[in-house]
Amino acid sequence: MKLPQVFFKALLAAVAVAVLVIVPGNTKLLFGYGDTSGQFHKFVCENATPLKVVLYEPNHPALPKTTARGEVILNWLKLQDNAGKYTIAYGVQPGNYIYGVTDTGDVNSFTVKYLNPGTRYYFVVRGVNGCMPGPWSQEWSAVAPGGSGVRDNGTNLTSPRPSVNPSVRPSVRPSVNPSVRPSTVPGTGGPSQPSLFQGLLNWLRGLFK
Repeated sequence: MKLPQVFFKALLAAVAVAVLVIVPGNTKLLFGYGDTSGQFHKFVCENATPLKVVLYEPNHPALPKTTARGEVILNWLKLQDNAGKYTIAYGVQPGNYIYGVTDTGDVNSFTVKYLNPGTRYYFVVRGVNGCMPGPWSQEWSAVAPGGSGVRDNGTNLTSPRPSVNPSVRPSVRPSVNPSVRPSTVPGTGGPSQPSLFQGLLNWLRGLFK
């Protein structure tokens, strides 16, 4: 066996020993995974947890808003201490957030685009400090502009009906022609009209009285 091959195998053996012995005993080399006993665990973030973000009501008259189709502007109170970015989550049902923006940057406003026009969405925001996310903010809902009607939970709502004031009565009354009298229906108890023969008979009786 040649000397270079022996040296190469000895080098590989030394590297294997270092991986099996040195790395499990040093948590710094595991980048947060594992502990001094050599057992691997999930990643542990040592950053401080950001405070709860104050999310403002979307489309509030005192805040910037947009009327662009399928867009909603979110505004929140920016954290001053330990949040370097913000995460947005939203969905079409309260508390069920199936969409999101993982990194808005270090800002206090963000325009959520590509929403379904006319659909109501529910939004929350939280601050993130490096690898540590904070608690979710208060939930606010808003309807994405551009739709013909409001949709809640994906269902089209019927258009509103015009309101009716019960105190207002219709001014139209059925027309009545006073010259036309209703005819008497036979068998209803009304007086019957004599026939021509009965009229002549009554006239003759009057002559002989």
